This record gives sequence, C-alpha cells and structure tokens, in this order.
Amino acid sequence: MPIEKRKATVTILLAIFGIIIEWFYVNYMLNRGLEDKTVKLTIVQSSLPLVILPALGAFFVLIASWDYATGKTLPIRGGPETKGREISLWLGAAKAASLVIAVFVTALFLPYALWSSWFWSFLGRFSGLTPLYENTVGIWQMNALWKYVASQNVSALFTAIIAVVYGHRPSPMRKIK
Repeated sequence: MPIEKRKATVTILLAIFGIIIEWFYVNYMLNRGLEDKTVKLTIVQSSLPLVILPALGAFFVLIASWDYATGKTLPIRGGPETKGREISLWLGAAKAASLVIAVFVTALFLPYALWSSWFWSFLGRFSGLTPLYENTVGIWQMNALWKYVASQNVSALFTAIIAVVYGHRPSPMRKIK
C-alpha cells in the first residue's frame, strides 16, 4: 500500500478519535454549566452553535500537528517497498498519531482531574498539600465558558509544541532531498 493510503487511513482514524474526544469534552462542559448559544445564519437559513467553534479549532490543530509530525519523521524514499519497510511506515504513523492524541487528551482533561476534590481528598490523606489546593481553587471557580475556551486553547498549544519537538528530534534514518 502506498504511503499516501497509509497516511490517509491513519488520518481518518485520528479524526474519528479526535471527534469522539471533542464530543465528549463538549458534552462534559455543557453538563458543567457551559451555555449553548447559537447564531442564525441568514445565507443558508440555519443556525450555528457557537460551542463547536473552539472545539473545531482544536480538532484542526490536532490533525495539523499529526500531519506535521509525520511529515518530518517518516522517511521519503523512492524504490520498491519491502514488507519490513511497509510495517515500519505504519508504525511510524501510528506512533506519531498516538503521541499527538495522548498529549491532546492529557492537556485537555488533566487539569480537571488534578483540581477535582476527590483527587485532593485522596492526596490530603498522605501529605500536607491541602493548603495548596485551597490557594489555587479560585482559578477553577471561573465561568464555564472561560474554562472551556482556555482548556481547548491550552490543549491545542501543547499538542502543536509537542508535534514540533517530535518532528525536529534527531532520527536514525536520513531523508533524501
């Protein structure tokens, strides 16, 4: 299978995972008090929910970050493809996709897990870190809209940074230019 088909297959799988993650996060935030406002579009006689715009932007950054990481790390060579090289290209694309999706999910959901009361009550049993939680809990008293937009932007930023760092790491294979 040519590299374009392999890359398209991994892109589709990554897009499906990205849509599921964004759908879950939007529903999570809607259940936590985020208001679902819509804007009427007069041209197409429809309405657009504004909540999906930051999610759409973060989704596109996720896909673009993966594309950048694979474009920088997958070898570009001519010649016939052997079975070992074909598996290597699949694994390289899957490795970049799993890294990008793991960073995105971690940056999106980790702050909510770390500042949850159950986590700090568990941690408070073993250490004296409860005052740290009490001093920083004010940040999480923000409006749900601000938390939603900040989380989407921070997760997209971390994903892009990790993709650039991953793309510029030294690799054992040299590219043909």
